Amino acid sequence: VKTHVNHLLAKTGMRDRAQLVGYAFRHRLVTG
Repeated sequence: VKTHVNHLLAKTGMRDRAQLVGYAFRHRLVTG
């Protein structure tokens, strides 16, 4: 999972996991 997260961070240009989570929620990539 960690590697996948790092790949997403690099792909999206996000600096940290918090930004990535916010991005995911805004784009409905995460549910719950």
